[in-house]
Amino acid sequence: MLFGVTGLLGSVGSLAAGVAAHGVTGASQVLVASGAAAESTSVEGTAQYVSIFWVSLVALVSPVISRLIGKRIPDVVFLLIFGMLIGPNVLGLASGSDGGIPLLKELGLGMLFLIAGFEIDVKSLRGRQGRSAITTWCVCFGLGVLGAALITGFTKGFNTYIAVGIALSSTALGTLLPMLKSHGAAGTRVGNAVLVHGAVGELFPIFAMSLLLSSHSPGLAILILLGFMAVAVVTAIVPHRLFEKVPGLRQIMAAEANTTSQTILRLAMFLLATLIMFAALFGLDAVLGAFAAGIILRSLTPVGALHLMTRRLETVGFSFLIPLFLW
Repeated sequence: MLFGVTGLLGSVGSLAAGVAAHGVTGASQVLVASGAAAESTSVEGTAQYVSIFWVSLVALVSPVISRLIGKRIPDVVFLLIFGMLIGPNVLGLASGSDGGIPLLKELGLGMLFLIAGFEIDVKSLRGRQGRSAITTWCVCFGLGVLGAALITGFTKGFNTYIAVGIALSSTALGTLLPMLKSHGAAGTRVGNAVLVHGAVGELFPIFAMSLLLSSHSPGLAILILLGFMAVAVVTAIVPHRLFEKVPGLRQIMAAEANTTSQTILRLAMFLLATLIMFAALFGLDAVLGAFAAGIILRSLTPVGALHLMTRRLETVGFSFLIPLFLW
């Protein structure tokens, strides 16, 4: 109601200004322009709702078809295929550039890597499996750079070889994680190995692009990465300190977690929004912020509540935001 009254007063003000400046003709032009702008906004709003309808339909149908054929083809594959079909390059039923859809897709990306970060035990990154993943990535990256240089006869610039090496050594954790989840492989020995190698294959290319392909000097790029890491560490320390220093805060969070307040999920969304914001401010990829948020959230979650927290995050993410990103 308030917005309607405000809009009406704005229209009256525009009309009065048109009459004062140009008389009746000017007022008519103001009315025509206002009507055209309103119609354009209405069409854009309708288009984004239509796009969300088609994406929601595809997200619903994909797992059903996958189940009907015995999950021989993961539902994420159908989601990608149908998403391509309804997209602007084929049938044109949905567009990823309508209204707020790009932001929702970014949030879906963030949610996916929040879950990925939450799934990974930091100890595994520091252990033998983590060292193996880092070594594997470095070898693949080096082979990619060397192969690109050999194929082109060392006639291209260094940045070209770096870009090819990054492309060849990057993983598709965003596609692999839903497959692991749908087939019950997450949490198994193979699933954990895939997650660790996939995480390294997602994060190290971001570091490489920031350091080697950035418009900043290498020294400044290193400072930017270190600055973001410092922010992530502070973001991790503050909640721990609050839980230690504020009596009853942990109990309050736990008590409200199963009410409409959903304090634990709201904490997860706050961490995600905070670190994605800082990643954007530092000119880094949102994946880095989302992954860091997932690792921090795991450190704040009691061991006995890890499974429950995983289920809640999956419910929020895989029901809408992640399918929207994968489309």
